[in-house]
Amino acid sequence: MLNVDSKRLEIEGNKQWKEILIFGFFLLLAFSFWLLLNLQQDGQRKITRRLNYEDLPLDWVLAADTPQTINILLKDRGLTLLSYLWQAKSTPVNISVSDLAKSNDTILFLSHELLEKAVARQLQLLNTSNIVSIEPGEIRLHIDRMSNSVLPVAPNIDVQTKAGFRMSDSIRVLEDGVKVYGSKKTLDTMRFISTKPLAFKNLSAKKEVTLELDLPAGIKAERTSVKALISVEEYTEKKLRVGVVCPNIPSNYVLRLFPASVEVICSLPLSQFKALNAEELEIMIPFSDFKAKQTTGKIALKLTKSPAYAVNPVIVPEELEFIIEKLRND
Repeated sequence: MLNVDSKRLEIEGNKQWKEILIFGFFLLLAFSFWLLLNLQQDGQRKITRRLNYEDLPLDWVLAADTPQTINILLKDRGLTLLSYLWQAKSTPVNISVSDLAKSNDTILFLSHELLEKAVARQLQLLNTSNIVSIEPGEIRLHIDRMSNSVLPVAPNIDVQTKAGFRMSDSIRVLEDGVKVYGSKKTLDTMRFISTKPLAFKNLSAKKEVTLELDLPAGIKAERTSVKALISVEEYTEKKLRVGVVCPNIPSNYVLRLFPASVEVICSLPLSQFKALNAEELEIMIPFSDFKAKQTTGKIALKLTKSPAYAVNPVIVPEELEFIIEKLRND
């Protein structure tokens, strides 16, 4: 008996679900017809668009109260209005400042006619669509003029070279400077324009790179990037014998050096190996320095002349011994 009642309840439950599904289907179908009919009828809809001001001269900045959005009331079939509404979420209305008539040096006037043209161009309005109204109906753009300055560019690059290679020169920006625009107060505090961080690993040759400028807030520049050259070369070592020179020995003194010449070991680019000779290096010590060290009879050595490409010089020995003899006057 229980089994019969259970089956009867199950059948009645399935029947109720089928009735609900059928009812829901016809309700959805009716709603779809109603929506389709409404979308085919003429109507009005207000959409809001962002304003994008283009072609501003670099030394111009718009005042803070410049309108950033515009409200447009359109009339057309519902389906067409729906497509405009979808476009409004992504595409701004572009306003070319160069097209505006100047009323004076600091104010630009955007008429209702120009606004309508800009809206129609960006929305790609169909012939069936009409602009009922635009708010604001016209726009006055207040212009502030900025100061300018030419600043050098400081590259922000981390360079790691391959084993046996080194940078043979500092990173060289290929432009003399960049013209930047901003408030005079801000520009007076700036000495250079930095670039956005960039890193290179295992470099083994010269490399020309494009560096993006890292402009502070409120600063504009005539370009957004510069070219720079990273000079990387293979390095080797070269040993040379160099004499120690004392140029101003008084005539009544004799200076004896032990040794009179020393070995200098330099790291240098492989391309400069043949160019480096002993004449390019110099160890010159004034006689007064010898006199100051006379009690110890020893003096430390350092290069007083060497080409910029010769780096990390090592002098062997690092110091020499000396004797100062004073001649007798006969």
